Amino acid sequence: MRYLTRSPKGPALSAWLTLISAPAALACGYHGAMGNQFSVMHPDSIRVAVALRRAADSGVLDPVALDQLSRRPALYLETVRMLHAFRRALGRSGAHLGEVPVFSVGFVESGLWTRFSPTKEGLGIEAHTTGPRVGDALILTGEPVLAGLLDGSLSAATAMEQGLILLDGDPESRAALHGVLSRLPTRSIRAGL
Repeated sequence: MRYLTRSPKGPALSAWLTLISAPAALACGYHGAMGNQFSVMHPDSIRVAVALRRAADSGVLDPVALDQLSRRPALYLETVRMLHAFRRALGRSGAHLGEVPVFSVGFVESGLWTRFSPTKEGLGIEAHTTGPRVGDALILTGEPVLAGLLDGSLSAATAMEQGLILLDGDPESRAALHGVLSRLPTRSIRAGL
C-alpha cells in the first residue's frame, strides 16, 4: 500500500479503488448510509414501499417492524436468518428445483439483495449481493412481509394481492415464482430460524 501513496498516481488510484468498491460496501441500508435506495434498486421499489406503508397503517403489518433500521447490525443478522428460513420453506413447499428459476429478493426498506439459485443440493443462497444479475427473476418486498410469511400471519396470496410482493422477470419466471410462493404453508414456518 505504501507504493500507492509515493507515486503521484497513488492517491488517485486509492480514491478510484475506494469508489468502485463503495457499491458493494453500501449494497444495503444495514451497512452505511441509506441514501435514496427506493429509486436505485428497482423502478417498482416505490410502489412496493407505498404498499408496505399502507399495510402497516391498516394493521396488516406491524408498523414498528417497518421502522427498525435503527437497529441495523442486529436486524441484519435477523434478516439473514429469516432469508435462510425462507430458503428452507421454499425447499419444503413441494416445488421441484426444476420449477424454481434463479431469482433475487430485494428488500425495499434496506436495499438488501439476496440471490437464490437451484443447485444439486437444493436451493443455494447468496446474501448481501450488490443486486440481481442479468436474467434473474425478482421478488421485491419488505422484511416485515417475509416475517409474516414465515410466522403464518400473512399469506403469499394476500401479500401479492396487496402489492407487498412484486414479481419481476420474464413471464415464465414470474409464473414459476408465483406458483412456488403460492405453495408456501399458511401456518408458521419460522421454526428453526
